[in-house]
Amino acid sequence: MLDRCPHRLAKLSTGQMIAGRLECLYHGWQFETDGKCSHIPQLPVNTPIPRNAKVKSYRVVERQGVLWVWLGEEETAKESDIPIIKDLEDPNCVHTDYVIDFPYEQGYLLENLLDPAHVNISHDRSEFGAKRENAQPLAFQILEISARGIRSQWRNSRNPQESWKYLDFIAPNLVHYRFALPNPHWCAGLALYGISLGQGRSRLLMRRYQNFAVNSRQYRWRWLEHLRQSRILEDDLPLIQSQQQMVEKSRDSLQKLYLPLKSSDALVIELRQWFDRYGDSFPYYQGYTSQRTTAIDLSDPLPLDRYSRHTVHCRTYSDAMKKW
Repeated sequence: MLDRCPHRLAKLSTGQMIAGRLECLYHGWQFETDGKCSHIPQLPVNTPIPRNAKVKSYRVVERQGVLWVWLGEEETAKESDIPIIKDLEDPNCVHTDYVIDFPYEQGYLLENLLDPAHVNISHDRSEFGAKRENAQPLAFQILEISARGIRSQWRNSRNPQESWKYLDFIAPNLVHYRFALPNPHWCAGLALYGISLGQGRSRLLMRRYQNFAVNSRQYRWRWLEHLRQSRILEDDLPLIQSQQQMVEKSRDSLQKLYLPLKSSDALVIELRQWFDRYGDSFPYYQGYTSQRTTAIDLSDPLPLDRYSRHTVHCRTYSDAMKKW
């Protein structure tokens, strides 16, 4: 539903669920799942509820534990367009999820996620083993480009015998890393959903998964894993935020501003060129040579502290804080 009560425009997201209906906390108006108002406490007995007492609703479906919302007309919704990760259909697969918000828009988040070349420098000596001395040229192979996204594989160039690692962008918001493993029955990867929260804001839903050594993963302290992940992602935050600010200030295309290398930035450029081709399906985007923008509302800027960007969205982290 739209986050707006038709009565006097209070945010419905601050409301509560009562007997399957969403209640506005301002005056208690209650709405069914289709957006129609079914109860108004202040309405006199035997008085019909006004016909226009309704909220625009959208189609919502759940796939692999993720909720997807179709913002267009319901009859045009295509559930087949929802990106599905086959590995997660394995009943032996376990996963941990992590959510955090960023003060930059979706395109810059996706660009960062499709950039394995920065990891050893930006995240040097992090808990996940990155080392700046391991920075090197990367080999990329683009396997397919279509309206559905970009399929690719990559590997380090120092060891030509190294197995290829799969890295895909699946429209509209999924970056999928699938790791090469010695056992053909094993699977492990990262599903990174870069979600737009409006121009100038984005949210990352990170899902780490595997179907082997599942007991060791299930008994880890998840709050500690979240803490480590927060630290890593915060390494990039000021860099990407300033990057976006410089692009907006210059008003030039990324083609003029960037100096990309094929041995590090191949997927970044492919992503931006993908937006050039298919960006019309987005309300705003920054392509390599084109863009679509809207006025950015800075009256309610996203706080930069970890509590506001992660903890309030994370039950694991919030519960751990309460216990401490």
